[in-house]
Amino acid sequence: MKSKLPQIKYSTMHLTALQQLKNIAVRLLAYTSILFLCSFALAMPATAQITINEVMQANLHLKDDQNNLPESWIELFNNTDNAINLKNHYLRQGEHAYRFNTDMLVPAQAYQIIYCDEQDTANHTNFKLKHNKAARLSLLSPDSIVIDEVIIPKMAQPGISFGNDGNEPGTWGWTIGATPGLRNTATGEILPPPSLQESSGYYSSPLTIHLEKYAESDVRYTTDGSEPTEESELMSGELQIAQSTVIRLRAFADGHVPSPTVTYSFLFLEREATLPVFSIVVPPDDLYDEQYGIMTNGNYSEGTPNYLFDWRRAAHVDYFDTDNTQLLNQLCEIRIAGGNSRAFPQKSLVLYSTKRLSGDDFVCTFWHEKPNITSVHSIMLRNAGNDFLLCHLRDAAAQSIAGAYLDVDYQAYEPAIVYINGKYYGLMNIRERSNEDYIESNYGLTDTDIIENWWQAKEGTIDDAAELYEWMLSDTASYEALEQKADVPELLNYIITEAYFGNIDFIDNNMLMWKPDGGKWRWMLHDLDMTFNYHFRRNNPEHPVINHFECFYAPHPTMGELGENGMYTSFFRKILHFAPFREQLIDRFTVYMGDFLHHRRLTPYIDSLAQRIAAEIPYTEDLYASFMENEPTDWEQEVNIMKSFLTERQWLNAYALMQFYGLGDMYKLAINDIENENSAYSLVLNGIAMKHPSFDGFYYKDRALSVRAIPNDTNTQPADGWLIEKTLNGNLYREYRSGDTLIFTLPQHSPIESVSITPCAEKPESIAAETNAQWHITKGGVYITQLQDADEVIISDILGKTICRKRQKTENELYIALHPGCYVLRIGREKAKILIE
Repeated sequence: MKSKLPQIKYSTMHLTALQQLKNIAVRLLAYTSILFLCSFALAMPATAQITINEVMQANLHLKDDQNNLPESWIELFNNTDNAINLKNHYLRQGEHAYRFNTDMLVPAQAYQIIYCDEQDTANHTNFKLKHNKAARLSLLSPDSIVIDEVIIPKMAQPGISFGNDGNEPGTWGWTIGATPGLRNTATGEILPPPSLQESSGYYSSPLTIHLEKYAESDVRYTTDGSEPTEESELMSGELQIAQSTVIRLRAFADGHVPSPTVTYSFLFLEREATLPVFSIVVPPDDLYDEQYGIMTNGNYSEGTPNYLFDWRRAAHVDYFDTDNTQLLNQLCEIRIAGGNSRAFPQKSLVLYSTKRLSGDDFVCTFWHEKPNITSVHSIMLRNAGNDFLLCHLRDAAAQSIAGAYLDVDYQAYEPAIVYINGKYYGLMNIRERSNEDYIESNYGLTDTDIIENWWQAKEGTIDDAAELYEWMLSDTASYEALEQKADVPELLNYIITEAYFGNIDFIDNNMLMWKPDGGKWRWMLHDLDMTFNYHFRRNNPEHPVINHFECFYAPHPTMGELGENGMYTSFFRKILHFAPFREQLIDRFTVYMGDFLHHRRLTPYIDSLAQRIAAEIPYTEDLYASFMENEPTDWEQEVNIMKSFLTERQWLNAYALMQFYGLGDMYKLAINDIENENSAYSLVLNGIAMKHPSFDGFYYKDRALSVRAIPNDTNTQPADGWLIEKTLNGNLYREYRSGDTLIFTLPQHSPIESVSITPCAEKPESIAAETNAQWHITKGGVYITQLQDADEVIISDILGKTICRKRQKTENELYIALHPGCYVLRIGREKAKILIE
């Protein structure tokens, strides 16, 4: 528990011993490292008391009282004949002091493990043992008198403890095997690591393994992922390998600390490596033991499978690029990740690189779409979540598309092949984490709040998020204030992405937001595997799924009465009706769908993603075939479902916007030709710069459209006019407007079905002579185009009575509704009889 830092007090005996220790240390500086090591850690004179007996600075194997893997631990020993209660005692390291606030009885002649993991709870300290430099560790009485003290040297290597020799109490050294709860055997010499002549990697034919020469010790090995012991197979001569195998080596010699374990991965893919490859090596018991194995149902907790806990385990990871270059070779920690997908036979894994185990982060460029990220603390190997054994692409595709075009936080993606302990584990996705590691690697920030679903703090506190939520529900909420609290353009992009791809696991779940200290809130895309028609894919593959705008108010098709209880929807419902937010949402969504979200542009991208993993899909499906016996899937059909979804999505979302905001009727709008995008101009629609040189989508009547065309190079003549072509019942109406910016509005009453706009450097000759107005009879009225400023339109009945007189001043087109009958139409000096049916 946290407590006030105690003022250390030394007894007279301890002060004398400290002076003696100082004098001895000075005299021994010239001696060997072994002697120095032992003298460096001399503790207080042995008396009947509780003492510090052993410390582990980088734990690899010992589980704590909750089955977790604490990063470090301390062993105390009660060398008296009576039990000792540690309540109100202290453990101190540097400026950190941990107080035992509850009863903790250590029996006579017994050991007690204290976990150093910063949990600050019973039996778990508020600090970790230092590993990268020497540190003083003290055990203090309730009145802060030093009971025992030891100076711990810089860590020699992970998994080796520093202990008080049970045969020579008071002599400290590196122990021959960590011995929590047992007597220590200490020495100062650690054997160097053995090595093989062959390198890790993937091979196409059987291999002979040779051990490099290693004198005066035994080198033992395992092939199941376990740490070699003195009882493991002796490595001598050659070893023949004809299938994927991991080899772990360790040297042993009497009176020495065993060498670090060295791990090699020899993989036989039986096919061309078109994807990067992971080889993860973990002691099998840490995966499959019924009590503490992280991949099993297990029996640790009745009714809760082991795989639902976030237990970490030590592992070794190798990572190879497609050219067989080894990019990673280091110790790390792993745990199971995910929600419901943890129950799948292939489980998502988080890999952590800790400085305690490997000395550094994962120094590697995992994602081609984010080449500037060359070092990360953790990554996820994801099983595709709910898309496992279906398409393996939904989340990756949705996030990568958004990330390629928008300012929105998204998790980068790269497919990979994974082996665990030499056995094929299948196709997985290398993903960025959705936590503080993402913020640090993408922004270089460390002081942040990260909030999930409004009320769960993944990092920092929920205080500011709760304040934002309460403020939004108040009468003082306004768009201007929202701009001060949130990155509005990024929030717009986030909402559009979730809505366009039809994520049915959104609103009450997977809503992730973050902000730096003193900064604005941003939103992060997370778990979009239930997109691309996921929910309705079997019953009706053509179903365009869900209207997210309705879900902010009405029951969600899979998640219930979200709109009615308002807990998750209130924020979105409020901001969607701020007028400036509404206008930006309509403009952005409309432009995006006619630009980079157009199915003709996305379909080739989906095909390219599918092509990358197509060769690996059969192997993964064969491995997990029994899991899908009752619900077989066709991977190619799943890819086609994604592409079919895209063909319908533009119209549905355009219609949803029209309905939700009461916009004018939709009409088809094209700017430049999507079939031939070699345009000399870049387009800006309603102030939004387009990613492609053409627009092919929908727009709304009675809504103004602003279009600018910017030359792509200095050799291109600036656009100074616009060719506008309107279609009605197969008839084409053409007009030309001058100016570098086109402001165009199609009236709500206009019967025009589609409009095509082309920027021009000069007026096309084909319409130079088309100066007279044109008219077309429609059901219920007459439509007139190419009006000139001076043209007056007069409609009279057959007896000459004027029915309508208009002069169009702002637009060169006009629609006049008329009852059935015969009329006389006059446009300027021209007149004609017309019949309205």
